[in-house]
Amino acid sequence: MNVLKSFLFNNLKAIVDQEQVNYSLLPKNLYEEFFEFSVAHNLQLLVYESYKNSITDTMDPTVLSKWKIEYLKSSMTSKMLLYNSKKVFHELCNNDIKVIIFKGISYSRYYINPITRLMGDIDIIVESRNYDKTINILEKLGYVCINKSIKSHHLVFEKKDAFNIELHHSIVDCEKHSQFKSLNDICFSSVVECKQNDIVFYHPTVSDELKMCLVHMYKHYCSTGFGYKMLIDLYLILRKASYEEILEFSKESHIYNFTLLLMRLMRDYFQQKFSIETDEQLNQIAPTVLDLFTQDIHMSGAFGFKDKLIFISKITSNVSENCENSTLKRNLRYLFPTVEYFSRSSNYTYCRSNNLLLPIAWIHRIIRAISTGKIRVTEKNIDNKVIVDRMKVMDWVLEQ
Repeated sequence: MNVLKSFLFNNLKAIVDQEQVNYSLLPKNLYEEFFEFSVAHNLQLLVYESYKNSITDTMDPTVLSKWKIEYLKSSMTSKMLLYNSKKVFHELCNNDIKVIIFKGISYSRYYINPITRLMGDIDIIVESRNYDKTINILEKLGYVCINKSIKSHHLVFEKKDAFNIELHHSIVDCEKHSQFKSLNDICFSSVVECKQNDIVFYHPTVSDELKMCLVHMYKHYCSTGFGYKMLIDLYLILRKASYEEILEFSKESHIYNFTLLLMRLMRDYFQQKFSIETDEQLNQIAPTVLDLFTQDIHMSGAFGFKDKLIFISKITSNVSENCENSTLKRNLRYLFPTVEYFSRSSNYTYCRSNNLLLPIAWIHRIIRAISTGKIRVTEKNIDNKVIVDRMKVMDWVLEQ
């Protein structure tokens, strides 16, 4: 475990709970990297609040000043975007549309200071009978849908100086993850009214929210991976929910091994208590699998670093494309991917259902590659060892 990774995992609970952290344990030459890393994982507000409760005499004043500026900028931007998004909720409420929010804005209520839970958008779901009506209201308020032509389980609406709104008709893509269809039912069967920043909305019960958090992490893990922020969300929700219930749900949903890995991290790094029987199961997880899993979290960023996004998307479609020893073969694979790869790319939706359009997709891809100057694969983008390591963990996770 490298120094920065070790420091983060060993101090993550204290940072989240705003307990005193001994930052002198972090070598001075890593302070700058720690700052950049925290920003990449959306942890900069949490860590800075932790600084205020800790001794930071060893911290480089320049880095500390940079962190303070980032804290002020991020927190004020977040408050401004949320304030400018209020009208959506007021308008939906005035039209008797019951809005259920989940993920970021909902999870923030578990944090000591909700503003430290950074988010990039607001996820909402409404009853199917109100779906078109909600779209009309969003468009009337100036929001523009940016993914209408892409088949998805949600529509994404943008508006300048406001949070993006993700309007879901299902929690996850049930075509890819059919085992989670039942999540849609729990959205409206048992919810709690909440008021936050003058916004009235509904959120799932703690028990249901724990399931949704777990499924969201699994979905991200199977594509680009998830970082420390999602791990923290899980910890804070799990503190208020029953882990026995989530184990049962995991068995039914065929994600039991994945859940065991997360619970092992909850026990080892967040001091969560489990039964003797569960502890025995957690102890059986191979150290290699655990190490590779934590490494994947560490390198993922909030939703996956850019380089990781590139090669992880290829892993999940066809691992052989990334394991060619020949540079020429790797470059040819990059320029002429398989249908399986294109099926996961939003840029080539037209060839998903018609293999005859594959050559057109290749030409499209080559033109894009030339226009961006990226006409060949570099070692920076493709790391065979990381790919092979990740496949080892995924094999274990997917083995039910």
